[in-house]
Amino acid sequence: MQDAIRAAQSDGSLPPFDLPAVDIAPPKRPEHGDYATGAAMALAKPAKLNPFAIATAVANHLPAADFIGAVEVVHPGFINFRLNNDWLRAQTEPIIAEGDALFTLDLGAGKRAQVEFVSANPSGPINVGRSRGGVIGDTMARLLEAAGYQVEREYYFN
Repeated sequence: MQDAIRAAQSDGSLPPFDLPAVDIAPPKRPEHGDYATGAAMALAKPAKLNPFAIATAVANHLPAADFIGAVEVVHPGFINFRLNNDWLRAQTEPIIAEGDALFTLDLGAGKRAQVEFVSANPSGPINVGRSRGGVIGDTMARLLEAAGYQVEREYYFN
């Protein structure tokens, strides 16, 4: 975005002004694209132009990118971006092909780890507070296993 603003300033489409940080984020409404920016509204005062004209100038100077499918300028001065579906598919295919192995790390490299945790307290009714130790302990053990550790569980009753 900042390169596009600079390019628009260089060719006279926009007047010179200091470049602020530009936020690009998912819009509140999905029909407005995958990402959007309202930077033109913030630039209207220093540029002394209406936001729509700024957004149009910036959009016209955006460099081509294989991940951008469409750029749309809408009133009062938003720039909406849609991701290129072919690019998105190309990003997801290796992830799908990797399967569960994608989420397996070898940080532990077979090292041993011991996780100690307690059972729910049987002296009262079972609730989240009394059973959380078992849930947290087992979750930690599973995470360590996924990270390549050889895990031994010590589960204490009562």
